[in-house]
Amino acid sequence: MEEKNFMTPEGYNKTKERLNYLLTVKRQEVANKIAEARSYGDLSENSEYDIARDEQASVETEIFELENKLKLNNIELKACYDIIKELLYKNEKIETILKDKLGIEILDDKNNNINHLHK
Repeated sequence: MEEKNFMTPEGYNKTKERLNYLLTVKRQEVANKIAEARSYGDLSENSEYDIARDEQASVETEIFELENKLKLNNIELKACYDIIKELLYKNEKIETILKDKLGIEILDDKNNNINHLHK
């Protein structure tokens, strides 16, 4: 069975902050480096241009990954919200709903404290 890690609110906020930084600051910095490197002339022998393009690829990859991470987390949050609503209306145990609807089992430690969600 595949293990599923859920993002905490703090992790979600840090991820959003990092994404915002990449979109608003870092992406522009890299674009400026590319423009400057182009001004040096022949791109075929321009190491500054190659380095800037590699950095651009790295930044765009990280942006893509963070956007997908946030999108998947929003889907999971919506699913959890729907489960909570269902619990309130049907008065069912949360463990049953999590297992039946999301395939998530709550693994308890010896003191009956939730210590891990497993999917």
